[in-house]
Amino acid sequence: MLIRRPEGRLSARNRDIGWILTIRTKQLTSAHRSILTSEGWLSLQNEEFQESFLALGTVKRFEAGYCLYALDCQVSHVYGLIDGQIDVHLLSSTFEEIAFPSAGRGKWYSFSDAITGDRTAGSAIVRTRSTMFCIPRAEFLAYLDADPLRYRAIIAHDNILRRHIQKVHMDALTGSEIERVVIRLQACADGHYTDADGKLKLTQSELAAMAGVSLPTVQRTFRLLKQFGAVETAYGEIEISNRGKLSEVQELLEKP
Repeated sequence: MLIRRPEGRLSARNRDIGWILTIRTKQLTSAHRSILTSEGWLSLQNEEFQESFLALGTVKRFEAGYCLYALDCQVSHVYGLIDGQIDVHLLSSTFEEIAFPSAGRGKWYSFSDAITGDRTAGSAIVRTRSTMFCIPRAEFLAYLDADPLRYRAIIAHDNILRRHIQKVHMDALTGSEIERVVIRLQACADGHYTDADGKLKLTQSELAAMAGVSLPTVQRTFRLLKQFGAVETAYGEIEISNRGKLSEVQELLEKP
């Protein structure tokens, strides 16, 4: 298991790969702004909120392997994904570390932990070179406190996330092992966790851990999905090439 320290404080392992973990601060460009205001949670807020929220932070480019926040620590920032992929690592009841990847632009991280000050239940690791919009926790809290109605937007964000997780869990409890793999892939597509091309840096072993099934089950599932033209695979990468076909396979599996 890799437990790494939060942004700006490198663990021994991070120091060993030092140059990989370079952080570059960039200006918020019109292209960045367009992504953040047209995709994900921030796109649902009014223009005044969008403009004032994006005035808070800075844009940073993180190399693969960097830790945004570690397990059992207090977050220092909230983050919005502009491009790249972030893996959130959680511990299962058997202390197995499971990665939940997200390459969806406009995803936001750490809102609840930043507000409550609770220590994190997992870690967030940069999977591929990623551009993030970063707001220091103190600035984030001061912004919300200046107008308590702004907390409604944060609650809305967490409600969207909670409902998505509830649906995935309920679907997974009622299906076969192959259905559970398909449901996880469908959740990645429906939750916009893939990049613009429908791709996700994710190994089949990691998907097996996410779905709670064996690797051979994942391999059998992919053989089926490829027959339908729903997915393509490459080394360490999964592409949902046809979401309609993926939904079709899910519907067929759900039939008695």
